[in-house]
Amino acid sequence: PSNTVYGMGDSDPEATYGYVIKALNPFGLAYIHLMEPNEGDLQKPVLNPVTSRFRPLYQGTIITNGGYDRAKGDAALMQGDADLVSFGKLFIANPDLPSRLEHNTPLNEADPKTFYGQGKEGAEKGYTDYAFA
Repeated sequence: PSNTVYGMGDSDPEATYGYVIKALNPFGLAYIHLMEPNEGDLQKPVLNPVTSRFRPLYQGTIITNGGYDRAKGDAALMQGDADLVSFGKLFIANPDLPSRLEHNTPLNEADPKTFYGQGKEGAEKGYTDYAFA
């Protein structure tokens, strides 16, 4: 509801997405995945926060994503806002992320210039060169 990439948006995201999320309850889906707004999205008038707002409307499993670190992810789980937290940038930079979180190992910094190859020569950078702990 708060992602504005490629001009996405809605004049009333809370009503629109709330209606859709409630309507999904009878279908027995494995999960729904909600994304919190990123820094760019927050420069615009967007719905924030997302997951905690829609949790009461959905009876099934919710996965949340967007700007989470370990502490924020743990808080979302402990507060009951989500059932699982997915990590994008942290996982790109830390291919051994589950082990690092389990053992409180320091995390690699992500290099956004290398995300998804960027369609350039040398696109393998960022896929195979992050250090394992």
